Amino acid sequence: MKRAILALAVGAALLAMALRARRERPVRPAEEAPRPAPPAVVELSTHAEEAIVVVEPPAALKPPPLPRPAPSPPVVEATPSATGAIWGVVTLMGERPPRKRVKAIEADPACAALHGEALLSDEFVVDAEKRVRWAVVHVVKGLGERRFEPPTVPVQLEQVGCRYVPHVLGVRVDQPVAIVNRDPLLHNVHGLPFVNREFNFGQLWRSENVRAFARPEIFQVKCDVHPWMSAWLAVFDHPFFAISGEDGVFRIPGLPPGRYEIAAWHEELKTETREVDVGVIDARLDFLLQRR
Repeated sequence: MKRAILALAVGAALLAMALRARRERPVRPAEEAPRPAPPAVVELSTHAEEAIVVVEPPAALKPPPLPRPAPSPPVVEATPSATGAIWGVVTLMGERPPRKRVKAIEADPACAALHGEALLSDEFVVDAEKRVRWAVVHVVKGLGERRFEPPTVPVQLEQVGCRYVPHVLGVRVDQPVAIVNRDPLLHNVHGLPFVNREFNFGQLWRSENVRAFARPEIFQVKCDVHPWMSAWLAVFDHPFFAISGEDGVFRIPGLPPGRYEIAAWHEELKTETREVDVGVIDARLDFLLQRR
């Protein structure tokens, strides 16, 4: 009986001690946020006696990385053209002649009044390097059975200052040729073709007449009123021809690859014909022409 009473007394004492300890222990608030970790510290020593401390910023404050540049577009090599060109220089063989002065114009005061200085002939124009102007260079053979539609836009042959401008005009078969009088006086236009129909008509100031030619050939046009006035029409059934410029240079573009026969014609010189191979790269073909 005494042991039971002693056991109960000991248990009651232990329970009282446990309750007291629980009341004295502090309770951590639920809303308290955890403290952030201290920033990383990196020491960089430049000298033995001093150190520089670099504090690395938090990740949230670091600048965003720069965007990577867009890749360059791929390089595309140019595809070579399917056509080529013939070009060259027309040169005179032998001594260079002086350019003629048109003395006949002095007999017509109306024409002479249109010029402040002497009128020079366009029949034979050669520069100091003996390069020939007004030569007609054209394809003779090599086009096969190809057919070419003629342009509908007319070309012009003008009478200006009692002369024809240009002196040599290239034109296509069935292409309109507008012949215009720019002088304030009467002119006469007389065409002398060999295979096309001959024509002859008078023109007053600002008059215009249109002609077309059905067959290829080179022929002269003149004025019967003013005999020094002369021009040449070069008619072709294809677009592959050129007239040499003041420097004697000509260029015929757009030729399909192949072998061609090319001729150079001039009213005062012998016609020369040569062969040339044309590819996608321009071919040079020079002409050295002799006097007739």
